[in-house]
Amino acid sequence: MKKKLLYVVNADWFFFSHRLNLAHKAIEEGYEVHLLTNVSSVSDHNKKGIKVHHFPFTRLGVNFFREIYAVVKLHNEIKRIQPDIVHLVTLKPIIYVGLISLITPFNSVVIAVSGMGFLFTSKNNIFFSFLSRVILILIRKIVTKNNSKIIFQNSYDQELILKDKKSLLKKSVLIQGVGVKVNKKSYQEEVARKEISVVMASRLLRDKGIIEFFEAAEIISDIRGDVKFTVAGDIDLGNPNSLTQLELDVMRKYKFINFLGHVSDIDKIFEESNIIVLPSYREGFPKVLMEAASHSKPSITTDVPGCSEAVKHNVTGLLVPPKNTQALVEAIIYLVDNSETRKEMGKQAFLRAKDKFDEEKIIHRQLEVYKELLG
Repeated sequence: MKKKLLYVVNADWFFFSHRLNLAHKAIEEGYEVHLLTNVSSVSDHNKKGIKVHHFPFTRLGVNFFREIYAVVKLHNEIKRIQPDIVHLVTLKPIIYVGLISLITPFNSVVIAVSGMGFLFTSKNNIFFSFLSRVILILIRKIVTKNNSKIIFQNSYDQELILKDKKSLLKKSVLIQGVGVKVNKKSYQEEVARKEISVVMASRLLRDKGIIEFFEAAEIISDIRGDVKFTVAGDIDLGNPNSLTQLELDVMRKYKFINFLGHVSDIDKIFEESNIIVLPSYREGFPKVLMEAASHSKPSITTDVPGCSEAVKHNVTGLLVPPKNTQALVEAIIYLVDNSETRKEMGKQAFLRAKDKFDEEKIIHRQLEVYKELLG
């Protein structure tokens, strides 16, 4: 009989973007794969054998009675599916299953911790401080009451969350990112162009650094005519950090930056770029930086958890302080003016991606976690 593997994820688009290939490989390995998620109207759910179940996860609000009802309903859904392994991705599934674990243990649980460090470093925010304590308690409950593994994407989160619980270290594993298709690619040397193309590929969220990128583009465009700025990504109105439609409309009026909106063929954008920029305030392990490296492009990103492990400073790109427009301006101008450095960083980024971020290697490590839990 096939072992049942259940992914529990806030939003279907996130799963299809970050875990779909893992799920397909699990099916090839003989698992019966289920997905419990908030099914959107725009997603194609005929995903080669994945059994999709709708669950109304909410991204906004913390209505107590609604959340308790959701926990009970999720418990019933998981009991109905009867999975051998439950793989939790994103914050709310971790919280919900943590609460369920207080009463009912599961066969095996995998917790994917992705970029939660910001909760534990937001000391001045009372809500985040409270939430961080709740998450710590629930993660530890899941781990101690179930046959389980915690997958961390960056070492900062791993150390921060387990710093006073070293006994849980043996139940944790560090797998950096979800990987990118790089094994069949070869190094692509930069093509000479009249203008240097600087691209930010991201949802238009404030904590992705979209404001700083816009400001840097404006400053550089005032003094340079050889740099082209592009943003590939759209607003996300379900996220409180998103730009509003009005803010985006105002930004689009300026000629120094091109907003493409959602882009289905992001590979083409990377191929035609020279520098990739991601000025995030925090990340788990940003896929966009791995994709940039797989296309032999240097990246400029911030010296924050996740980003600082995806890019090696002065080797595969540059690290700048977060929320620092002037530092971002200086880093962009440096790579624009130093073509040989830019090309060498792109080459080193590709070699590192091939060694560390190859999707096949990452997926193999994830499947090994499942096998270990099943014994």
